[in-house]
Amino acid sequence: MAHDPETEIAAKTRMINTQLDRLLPPADGPESVLVAAMRYALLDQKICLHGYPVKASSELFCVDSSRAIRVAVAAECAFAYAQIHNELPCMGDIKFRHGRPTVHAEFGEATAILAGDALLALAFELLVDEATHQDPSVCCELVGRLSSTAGSHGVAGGEIHDLYPEPNGSGVGEVTRLQQPKSCALIAFSCEAGGILGYASKSARHALRAFAHDLGLAHQIAVDILSIENLSTTDSSRSKVSFSTVLGLDRARTQAQFLASQSRQHIDLFDNNSESLSLAVDFIEWQCE
Repeated sequence: MAHDPETEIAAKTRMINTQLDRLLPPADGPESVLVAAMRYALLDQKICLHGYPVKASSELFCVDSSRAIRVAVAAECAFAYAQIHNELPCMGDIKFRHGRPTVHAEFGEATAILAGDALLALAFELLVDEATHQDPSVCCELVGRLSSTAGSHGVAGGEIHDLYPEPNGSGVGEVTRLQQPKSCALIAFSCEAGGILGYASKSARHALRAFAHDLGLAHQIAVDILSIENLSTTDSSRSKVSFSTVLGLDRARTQAQFLASQSRQHIDLFDNNSESLSLAVDFIEWQCE
């Protein structure tokens, strides 16, 4: 691949990080420890892979950039909530990620739980603000989509499957069913959000959902591969079934590349306007090289 998608996405998502810093409350006052934990979970990210698709999909429908970035920030807050809770000792029991302590390891379990709760609440607060969209029906649809993404048929439901796996449920189909409600659902929200903001047609919304389905699974497989190849970045005392453990690294890498390639077909209808979305595919393909 001729270009460096990591560098390109990092450059395109700096404004998301800038808005994250501005929209998060300052770390002072009686809630300073809570806010510090929220900021620790979100700031200094090189890649905002859950916020980036909001901005990329919004470009397809000429959505005002300031509105798209607010929804991108909400998506990052929702992802941080999910990740903080997933890392807790009672859940995934992960003490390090990307070379630094996770939120509960740095601030304590109780503060981490509250930080996750506060970040999800902030996500909804951002979505209902008229600065995000002047049409209340659009704001309501965004809230509804994120609610279903975070709830019992989304992230929370996925975590239950993770905590209580079905007997003999270690095949590819079972792993796919486990991962779809989690990170895949959050990426689906991010991809479809641009269509919601831009009053996209049903066919365009369907294309974005199909794109997100394949992209989300490809991303999850890439994460599994990187976790196994670089165990120093993630310290987990619990062994979980993943695409990499079921398929093996080589087959998992092939599957991720297939899904990434397939995802491009869903956005062909947008012609050359889908360059920003294609960049997310490039990034996942690059991760799997």
